Amino acid sequence: LLPAQQWLGLNEHKLRSIIQKQPQLFHLSIEYNIDPKLEYLRKRLKVNDAKLRSIIGNLPSLLWRSIEDTIEPKLLYLEDRLQFNETQVGKIVSRAPSLLTMNADSKLEKNIQWLEERLGLTNEEVSKLIWRLPSLLTYSITDNMEPNIYWFRERMDLSTDQERKIVKGCPHVLCLSIDDNMEPTLQWFEDRLLLQNTSELSAVIEKMPTLLGLSIDKNLEPTLDFYIDALGDKSVAIPLLRRNPKLFSFSLENRLKPRLKEAQEAGISIDSGCIQRLARLPNEKWNRSIKFNANK
Repeated sequence: LLPAQQWLGLNEHKLRSIIQKQPQLFHLSIEYNIDPKLEYLRKRLKVNDAKLRSIIGNLPSLLWRSIEDTIEPKLLYLEDRLQFNETQVGKIVSRAPSLLTMNADSKLEKNIQWLEERLGLTNEEVSKLIWRLPSLLTYSITDNMEPNIYWFRERMDLSTDQERKIVKGCPHVLCLSIDDNMEPTLQWFEDRLLLQNTSELSAVIEKMPTLLGLSIDKNLEPTLDFYIDALGDKSVAIPLLRRNPKLFSFSLENRLKPRLKEAQEAGISIDSGCIQRLARLPNEKWNRSIKFNANK
């Protein structure tokens, strides 16, 4: 296995760990098994060596799985069922290699059917979800997805259309931990944005479902503090964020803080209009906005 070990960039500890989990690899021929398999995967998935190393490193069992009986049928299934082309399938598998070892008729098809029937999604909508989060096909319906959607609907008193919209906007809600992620995040929004009922909470989340995937400590809390400090008035900042929760999604270090400094140095009044411009505008429009408002 030494040539393969060197090509994959494996140290002795990692190689030993892989062999212990997949002892079949020890008996494979480099010339007749491993090299042809790597060449097939490289061409079939349309990936470079670095990406292929990552795939094999995460799922070394691919090196002994049959191309004809296991790998190729899974790729054809994903292409046919979800209408992906070869390049798209390669990118999906790169992000979730375990898809190639799952049973297409049971696990993969059941998850796709659940998304279509339980959420009322079209095949095209399911394809878009899987493109965004391929691991959805690996999660348990009974242990992850069904409990999550049931909890989410009850917690926020959602209609079927609302839950569908939120899942389409943030498919991670089907696999995030309720206790560790979603419930603390919803409580944070209720407390910090002074939301009075589930209707106000669902309105915020429905506008920006991806908020549920953000860290409270690293994203939400520092961003809220930024807007309050920039506007100098909590009673102005909080209603603004309730109306425009997308303002939470912009990078503090790469956009909000640098642009606030530019506006201040240009002598521009920092009001809610300025805040929305500095958050939302692309660079070219922001630069024009700075020049225009600085001359007022």
